[in-house]
Amino acid sequence: MIRAFVGVLLALTAPQVGRAQDPFVLPGDGREPNTGSAFDSLIQAQQTGMAAPPAGSATGGGGAAALDYDNGNDPSRVRKRFTFRNEYTRFANGLGVNTTTLQAAFPILQEEKLKANFGFDLPLNYYEVKSPIDAILSGVGDMKAQVVFVRPASERVTFVFGSNLWLPTADQRLLRLPNSNTFTTADLSTGKIRLEPLFGTVFFVNKNLFVIPFYAHDLSIAGQRDRPSINRGTARLFVNYSLPKGYYVSSETQFLINFNNGNDLDAFQRIEFGKAFKNGTVVYAKPGFGIGPGPFNREWGIEAGLRFLF
Repeated sequence: MIRAFVGVLLALTAPQVGRAQDPFVLPGDGREPNTGSAFDSLIQAQQTGMAAPPAGSATGGGGAAALDYDNGNDPSRVRKRFTFRNEYTRFANGLGVNTTTLQAAFPILQEEKLKANFGFDLPLNYYEVKSPIDAILSGVGDMKAQVVFVRPASERVTFVFGSNLWLPTADQRLLRLPNSNTFTTADLSTGKIRLEPLFGTVFFVNKNLFVIPFYAHDLSIAGQRDRPSINRGTARLFVNYSLPKGYYVSSETQFLINFNNGNDLDAFQRIEFGKAFKNGTVVYAKPGFGIGPGPFNREWGIEAGLRFLF
């Protein structure tokens, strides 16, 4: 009887013992190799298209750190975004301009080799005029529509190109500002329809750092005949560095040339400090100062805002 009991026990336990001794057999039909859970997860991710994009690619936005914390400064990342910002600018001639802007952007093309965003800006301007008389003017400014295309060239280089279209939607009271079209900066109301082609290149240095040289040219193509025409060029250099836990710092060096005002140059330096959260919210502040400003150029300014990325 004891021999029969032992025989039954061995018969019941033999399959489990055999599989425990063989590391290349999965529980189941005994025919599939078991090479470890990490390797299986990688194979499954590759088969389903869920593998992480390479660092520095347009899809990856510069690496794993950027995937966790997108601060909205990388134009190669095409996604829905809303921005609410307020900017105060002080000009060398004493003019103060306070602008509250609502920005929105939406993806309109999401192909592997070409992506595109459509967006618009709606500004509300508040002017403090000191000369020739003290006055305060406020109202809706010129609205801007934008289409931007994104073309990845490699894992570390992405081309960005498109155009802005400025519409003369500003309140007529704002057009009374003396010589507003002679200002080198293009943020004031002009009474003109303006087309602004733009292009730039995003260089991903590593997962935390990217650099963007950028140029846009602002030209008036129609509008009120009694208003001066617009012909301005803007060169910018962006340098963005991501810090741990979503913090970041970004430098923006601007060179604006007014070709209709004696090639007047407005050089301006801005530093953005911000915090990005994993839910897509970004809060930031961006002070700036002019470099040798002329009478129609910016002396200093500060901007603060919220971005919501989806």
